[in-house]
Amino acid sequence: MTDEAPKRRGRPPIDPSERKDGNLTFRTRGDLRQRLDVEAKKNGRTVSEEVEWRLERSLAGISGADTEPAAFSDAILKMLGTGEDLHEAVELGMMWGRVKTLYSIANEGGGEWYATADNIKLVKKFFDDRAESLLLIMAARRRRLESGEG
Repeated sequence: MTDEAPKRRGRPPIDPSERKDGNLTFRTRGDLRQRLDVEAKKNGRTVSEEVEWRLERSLAGISGADTEPAAFSDAILKMLGTGEDLHEAVELGMMWGRVKTLYSIANEGGGEWYATADNIKLVKKFFDDRAESLLLIMAARRRRLESGEG
């Protein structure tokens, strides 16, 4: 007979911070469920994800019409304007997506980009490299537009 613990069966346990074990059941009044369904579909989330998103924002003290996804998008569009400002903002957003993809490839299995200072430094390096080249391209395009070269 050995003193070894029996081998655990099944998949490895999920990190407690990633686990979704907090089942919350509650009743709603009126058409709240239907309104949540509509908002969840509009925002590309499940009802559960929509409720969680709204609760997190509420508990963080973030409120107001401009924080709702559709209103927030409208507010950003008003802030950015149209034409080159909007075009450049979209390019910067796409750049962020590429940086996260590069990070995932370079740091495979190293955790999320925000998990450690080293991970953040790696993302910053990718971001700095991509931002410099993108800003040079955007600046050249702006100068061409202002000079009428189109």
